[in-house]
Amino acid sequence: MKNWAKLMEQIPKKNVSKYSLRMLKLRSKIFNEYIRPPMPFEISRAAIRDPRQRQSWDSIQYQNERLVMRFASLPLDLDYRRSMRYYPAHPQIGDLMTVLRQHDKCSNDYRYFYFRPISEMPSKK
Repeated sequence: MKNWAKLMEQIPKKNVSKYSLRMLKLRSKIFNEYIRPPMPFEISRAAIRDPRQRQSWDSIQYQNERLVMRFASLPLDLDYRRSMRYYPAHPQIGDLMTVLRQHDKCSNDYRYFYFRPISEMPSKK
């Protein structure tokens, strides 16, 4: 996410400690921001010799970030900013989507990100 990059720029490079990285991760978890994992040491060392490895790492992380943002966003029929471009924008379709969501035939992923506190979010067991 853009905010994570801004936070990383705020910390001077020579003063990066494990504690400061943990605090950045905690802050991004509190505010539901995407946490970009640190680059493994092997890839960062290999990127000096072959920059394509760095590019592949960045593209994978970008794809993961886009997927997280897609699941975190509201569905098109419920988002008032994009609903004017959503086809077909008809009341019957909205009612149909509501009924499908009630019967769990349609995805409700956006509810985990918008309507639940972090403590109630499902976790891996």
